[in-house]
Amino acid sequence: MDFLEKNNEDICDHAKYWVFEDDVFLCGSILDLLRYYDEMPGYADADLLDSQHDFKAVRKNPWREWGSDEYTKRYPSESRIMASEHVMRFSKHLLTYMRNLVEQGISAESEWFAPTVAKNDGFKHEAFSEEHLGGVYDWHKHLNKDEADAVCQKSGGKLSINHAGKFTKN
Repeated sequence: MDFLEKNNEDICDHAKYWVFEDDVFLCGSILDLLRYYDEMPGYADADLLDSQHDFKAVRKNPWREWGSDEYTKRYPSESRIMASEHVMRFSKHLLTYMRNLVEQGISAESEWFAPTVAKNDGFKHEAFSEEHLGGVYDWHKHLNKDEADAVCQKSGGKLSINHAGKFTKN
């Protein structure tokens, strides 16, 4: 966000920012992934793209209630949603808005903050196409390089986002 603040005037208003956790692996081309979501109607103008997994189990998730006092006042518990943050794409507009909220003392756990803000404050929030959430997209999976390669081979080269690849020695 500091980059955005320092360079705001030099960045076009429709810029998108992708965030990939370091243990995400893709099957297929990252360029195809970026192009698909940049060009496909319904996705191209989204302010937030993520998995949009608002699991029933997260109703009891302890992080649901974590946040600054200002956050919990502004966004009552029932209005909060969670999304896996393995891969997210933000619009410049949403990032700037979230930066302003943080400067006002409004913040929360990352899996909760961006989706909750987008949902409640009028931003367009979309989920990645199910076809792109790979055979492995889970916070508690740990695949080594050989297992990740097998996932991609099994998919037949189909574009997919996968988590979590822990590429240490097999």
